Amino acid sequence: MNHTIRYYQPQDREEFRRFINNHWRENHIIATSDVVFNFQHKLDNYYSFVVAINNTTGEIDSVFGYISTHKYDSTHQLPKVLWGAIWKTKETPECIGLGIALLRYIIREEKGMYATIGISDIAKKLYKQLGYEVGQLMHYYVANPFIDAYHIAISPIKKQYNSDTKIETRYIDIEKCEKITNSLNPYKNICYFRNRYKCHPIYDYRFLGVYDLGELQLIIVIRKQRVGTHSCLRIVDMMGNAEFQSSILSNLQKLLVQEKAEYIDCWNHGVPSDYFITLGFEQVGGETIIPDYFAPFEKRNIDLAYTHMKSDRSLIIFKGDGDQDRPNCDNKEYYED
Repeated sequence: MNHTIRYYQPQDREEFRRFINNHWRENHIIATSDVVFNFQHKLDNYYSFVVAINNTTGEIDSVFGYISTHKYDSTHQLPKVLWGAIWKTKETPECIGLGIALLRYIIREEKGMYATIGISDIAKKLYKQLGYEVGQLMHYYVANPFIDAYHIAISPIKKQYNSDTKIETRYIDIEKCEKITNSLNPYKNICYFRNRYKCHPIYDYRFLGVYDLGELQLIIVIRKQRVGTHSCLRIVDMMGNAEFQSSILSNLQKLLVQEKAEYIDCWNHGVPSDYFITLGFEQVGGETIIPDYFAPFEKRNIDLAYTHMKSDRSLIIFKGDGDQDRPNCDNKEYYED
């Protein structure tokens, strides 16, 4: 092989930017923003990007980025999951098989679980050939029942508003949250939530605490998404008590009224559907449209595919994993109300 495979180094930055612009997408934020690039990929002493350097031309011919859960978990108590991000190889004969070589290099060097979401049809076939599990995330939502005309969603199901509940929900300061029973999502902890979401340089994530008789049962990570003068709420991550068996429907509906949002939605794989139904969510389907693309906005449903090693069947996946919930520009004011 006429290539050297190694980790990305700071001196690769300009060549890396050229590669992304020419072979992935022009003006992609990973190429244009050092802030976002470093937040996702800069670890203590290396970067979670692997490149293949052409030994003849000196150019980058292939890149493979991933996001390690250990970047955000300074306790290093969580299982190491490597969430795939940008994976691109030049479409030339001499580069055939180079992308697979980068994937194998990452798995060998990092010795962690590997998974990714938002994969293309071509990638699905490739992962299946490699013996990985491939499937679709489930999409859930709760609609604001007091909206007559929806501008983001289409035909959402409105459940009856019920104000009688013993469950309390409120936004919490994750910096002051010390512990929670977390049998629902053992791939996350408080430290991870702080570093991954509270410390995000662009997005403003909020943390909704769900309490039963004063005891914290769930922490739900929420980001507000705007479309013109309208908005919705997006659940990007969650952890807590897998035995919690109460509806939070009216709580979420009150939150939607408070936030003047059309709906709140959540993508997930690994948590049983019954759990979300018990919480009060509906599954997206039928005539209901709950969009996922916002930059640019597309009013349609999508399939969100995942893949992971077949040995990692217990893996829990939310929208916040990998780079699916990533800004497309680094102007913080653009995302703020």
